[in-house]
Amino acid sequence: MPPTVRTTPYRSIRISWGGDIMFLHELLGTNGPNAIYPCHICLIPKQKLQTIGTPPAKPPALRSIAAAAEHLEQRVTGPKGTRNERSFSQVATPIPTMEFAGNISPSPLHVTLGLVNDLIKELLCHAATLDHSAREHRRWFDDPLLHFPPIRQLIELYRSERSLQRQQTALQDKLKTNVTERDSVLQEHDTTPMHKSSKRLRLIHRFNNLSAAIAKHKELLPSITKQLSSATDAITNSAGPFTRALQYRIDQFGISERPYHGGSYVGKDCERIMKHRTVISSAVRSVEMIDVDGATTRSGDDAIAQKFDGLLGRLYGCFQLYSVARPLCAHEIRLLELHSAALSTGWPRQFTPKFHVLTYHMPQFARDWLSIGLSTEQCVESSHHVFNELDRTFTALTQPSQKLAAMGQRALLRSDPSIRDYTPPKRICPKCDLPIAKTAESLHCACHTC
Repeated sequence: MPPTVRTTPYRSIRISWGGDIMFLHELLGTNGPNAIYPCHICLIPKQKLQTIGTPPAKPPALRSIAAAAEHLEQRVTGPKGTRNERSFSQVATPIPTMEFAGNISPSPLHVTLGLVNDLIKELLCHAATLDHSAREHRRWFDDPLLHFPPIRQLIELYRSERSLQRQQTALQDKLKTNVTERDSVLQEHDTTPMHKSSKRLRLIHRFNNLSAAIAKHKELLPSITKQLSSATDAITNSAGPFTRALQYRIDQFGISERPYHGGSYVGKDCERIMKHRTVISSAVRSVEMIDVDGATTRSGDDAIAQKFDGLLGRLYGCFQLYSVARPLCAHEIRLLELHSAALSTGWPRQFTPKFHVLTYHMPQFARDWLSIGLSTEQCVESSHHVFNELDRTFTALTQPSQKLAAMGQRALLRSDPSIRDYTPPKRICPKCDLPIAKTAESLHCACHTC
């Protein structure tokens, strides 16, 4: 496009269309990742999403104004079988009126979110597979250092079930013995002569005691059986030791699923997962297991742990390159190509559009633009926190127009460079010279007199 300012030193300006992947689909008039052409950058069919180490001889065509017009026309005037919305992945005229082929950002933030969540879900599936045998044989980790709070809860469930099983077995044995003894006493009473009244009285007294004991046992047995069934159902429906250990490792680093993102992890959580990948993936390594009888065996999968450690490591290497907001040098672009190619050889599940974007379009985008982080949608995503906070601040305003005006004015004040940020001074303890207020970032005063 021609420059609007004649004094600019640039002869031309190249515009990159960036943002959330779903927003880009809306912007370009496409039908999203469920269409025949699920990629928001090129026209690769869904059945050919798989990525190989070397680029194909004939790469898929990039999305363009001409392709959008052709798809729109085919959707309206094409054969009847191709007029549904997903046939050509083109449901409306794109908003951009200039050519956008090769200028669409690969949305690195959302690629990271999607791929890290995919890897964690797949790792949880492997942990659940390992849990089948552990739950069936009531096993847990033999090493006391691995007895995390969730593992101790599972051990208590196992021991509670075993205790109830023993109570049930003992009660059934007592009931059977008392019934047999009562029948024997009744038979002896019937065969005792009438003149031996004292013996008959003793037998009658014994019979009554046994009948009372039998009635008590029959009353307790359903209650214990119900408790045992409840304990068994709790074990069956709960996570096993490997899933509990994996989830504990994830929670250990302050990583949590965000409900406002559909139960997925956000950017900081994904970065922590990749950074602590070795500890997290070690939750499914081969370890010594022990059961309620004290028998030990070995369970786990070192190959799976090593595989996911390597996958998250390669993804972290790509993340560190495509997230930086600066130009990349030649060897960094080459390193991004190598990492993305290595990911394609060991990916544990079907190839998704986001994985296709990482392994196919990101290296090309980096070669063309010399950077990916400069076109990331992170700057837009970071504004969500500001406006969510402002929405809570002005929640008392019921008129939408007034509320939006107040939020916009406050947002402009926050971004005004002439207004300096103000941080109130911290109260310092006169004895230890440490801040009195407790914060997670630094040490605080431990004196009880403050």
